[in-house]
Parts: sequence; structure tokens; C-alpha cells
Amino acid sequence: MFGDGNNLPVGGSILLAAVAYAAISAFVTGPLVAERTIERGGWQAQCRADLKDHLLAEESASAPAPDIFPRFDCDSLLGLFGAEGRQICRRYGNPNFRLPGMDQVEARQKQMREIRRRRLDVAISNVASRCDCAAALTLETRRIPFAIYAGSARLITPAPVKNLSNELKASLRSPLCAGKE
Repeated sequence: MFGDGNNLPVGGSILLAAVAYAAISAFVTGPLVAERTIERGGWQAQCRADLKDHLLAEESASAPAPDIFPRFDCDSLLGLFGAEGRQICRRYGNPNFRLPGMDQVEARQKQMREIRRRRLDVAISNVASRCDCAAALTLETRRIPFAIYAGSARLITPAPVKNLSNELKASLRSPLCAGKE
């Protein structure tokens, strides 16, 4: 069925050497060159800074309005009547009245702020692992372009290698690295 291979334009040893070189480029030198290229490009620092800025911007955009509790003291109530109302407050004092249940509302809002702060702290602490995930995913999905880049002694630069920053950002947004549960 198969020919004996003697009619090939290249010898079997050259073909075997080419296959071995391609395998070494795909599994050893390609990933090594990719790691060094990503490291040299400053991906980790840039990614961490961008993610922290993004998380802080999301947090401030989704933050609820500041807590505004109405004041129920003499100045706020009788002050509506002008100087005469304020004079009554100065003469008889300015007691501060609290509505029933206001302490529970304030405690609940404080608890919610604390939960939001902890959630943001956890998200910021996971920034480094998300950046590492994006680098690893890019290395895995773009193994062949990096093998060509490394195997050609960097004479041939495939598009994914030229646009490495975009590839890393796309990997960062992928469901595997997005950090969404």
C-alpha cells in the first residue's frame, strides 16, 4: 500500500530531523520564547494596573448614593421659621431626635459597605492569577505561531505574535480567565 519512501525528494533522516525540529519548536522553544516575549513586554505590570483600575472604576460606578439621613433636631425643624425659630432653639437647647429603627438602617448600610469593600479586596487579590491565566492561555492557544516564530529564529513573525498585546487581552476576557463565577 504505502511506498517504501525511496522515491521522496528528501531522505528519511532529513524528514525525521525536520519533524523533530518542528516538535522541539512547538513544545520547547516556542513556549520558552513566548514566555520571555510576554515577560519582556511588561504584561504582568500592565495587566495588574489595568485590572485594578477597571475594578475600582466598576466599584465607583456601581456604588450606591451616599447615605443621607434626615436630621430631626430643633434647628432643622424650627429653623424653617427663620430667626425666631432658631432663637427658640438657642434658648431651650437643640436636642437630637432619632426615628425608631434608624439605628438598624445605619447598621445594615454599614454592613453592606463592608461586604462591598471585602468583595473588592478579594477581586484585587485575584488580579495576578487572572493575568497569569491570560498568559498561559495565550501560550497554549497560540502554540503553533510561537513555534514558527522560535523555529525560524524570529525571522518569521506570525500575526498573533505581532499582536501579542491584543491576544493577551482577548485571553484575559475569555471565560476561562474572566474570573466570573
